[in-house]
Amino acid sequence: MKNNETRAHQILKYKGKEIIKYQLDRLIFGPGRNSYSYFGNFLEVANELHGWHYWYLLRTAYECADGIFIYREEVRESFIKNEPEKSSLMSAYEKRYLKSLGPIVQIYRGMTKTEAESGDFGVSWTLSLKKAEAFAFEYSRVHGTPEERIVLSLDIKVSDVIAYFSGSEREIIYIHNPEE
Repeated sequence: MKNNETRAHQILKYKGKEIIKYQLDRLIFGPGRNSYSYFGNFLEVANELHGWHYWYLLRTAYECADGIFIYREEVRESFIKNEPEKSSLMSAYEKRYLKSLGPIVQIYRGMTKTEAESGDFGVSWTLSLKKAEAFAFEYSRVHGTPEERIVLSLDIKVSDVIAYFSGSEREIIYIHNPEE
């Protein structure tokens, strides 16, 4: 196999989700790769992936990646892609939990003041004010000094949430429309 296209094509021939997940993971993880390359690695093979293969690898790459700010537009496009089986992006528990929140939910994002003023926000939000504050003021990979960072909150319709990822971050994937 000479390139990622060939590898992705070969992987999709195998049967059994666990085997396929392991092999899909090899497309983004492995020797010479690190958390700063994971999302770029996903983008290299994304057009060859379909259905749950696409959504599984998108989520995996996104959750494990660092420094995805440079892929800002590609991240948005990846999450809004019209690809079958989008419901596989979340577990059954995550879907139930999201539905249980009611029609409106408050979400938070730690960001720089520049990002807040621009209205051009990243897609990662959280249901936890404490977690947003940690990202804004304690997380070493956020740009700017603590004085240049803030926490923004929005009240949004749950129906506008692209995905909810359970775990310590209680992450909400949401694409803000500044015209709303």
